[in-house]
Amino acid sequence: MYLNFKLLNSRQLTPLDFSFLLAVKGNKTEDNSGVIEYYFKDVLEKFRETNLITFIKPKNKSQNDCNTVRLTTVGNDWLDDLTTTEIIE
Repeated sequence: MYLNFKLLNSRQLTPLDFSFLLAVKGNKTEDNSGVIEYYFKDVLEKFRETNLITFIKPKNKSQNDCNTVRLTTVGNDWLDDLTTTEIIE
């Protein structure tokens, strides 16, 4: 997988932030809530007020933010940009 570090830096993201966004993207199709809760709880709080993530309605009362976090369209676009060569801001 290619990662555009220049773009990552220009958007003031860290490699840990990038890994968090990947885990959130995967959370749509598989349950990454354990990974998000264990490794990325602080990062989740950092991104809570951004336009990169959103939270869906819980299916039951046992679901928390780690289960319901999803990428927004902007978040998906950023991930695409970060993994594509020749994107410069």
